[in-house]
Amino acid sequence: MKKISKPDLVKLLHKISFFKSFTDAEIDKISDVETYIISRPAGKPFVMEGQKEKALYILLKGFVYVNKSSNPNGKLANLKPGSVFGDISFANDLKRTTNVFAEIPSTALKLNADLIAHLGAEIETKIKDQFLNILFRRLENLNKTFFKKLKV
Repeated sequence: MKKISKPDLVKLLHKISFFKSFTDAEIDKISDVETYIISRPAGKPFVMEGQKEKALYILLKGFVYVNKSSNPNGKLANLKPGSVFGDISFANDLKRTTNVFAEIPSTALKLNADLIAHLGAEIETKIKDQFLNILFRRLENLNKTFFKKLKV
C-alpha cells in the first residue's frame, strides 16, 4: 500500500475524534512516528485472535471488521475511521480475543507503550484520557443493553 505523506496524516489525525483535544503541535509530533502507521490491504489482519500484543489501534482510513476464528464468516462488528480496537489487550496483558481484518485497504495508528513514552507526558496523559473515555462509553453501552434485556 502507498505510504501516507505527513501532511495527509496530519489531516487524517485532525478528523479523528480521538485526537480532538490534541494541539496542532501534538498532532504534528504524532504524525512523525511513521513506523507506527500500519496499512493493510483488503482481507489482511491487523490483529489475530490468540496473539499477545499490548497495543491499541486507531483506524485512520478504510474499514475493518471484527470476527472470531470459530466463525470466520460471521462479523461481530464493522468499524469505520476513528474507531479504536485492541483496547482489551492494551489495558491488560491478555491474548487477543478477536480478529480484526481490513475490509478494504485500511490504515491505523498502532499505539503501544514505547510510542506513548516517546511522545512525552502531555500526549501520554491525553491518550490515557481518551482511552478511559472509550472504556467508559463501552461500559455505559453494555449497561444500557443489559438493562434493556432485563426490561428495567
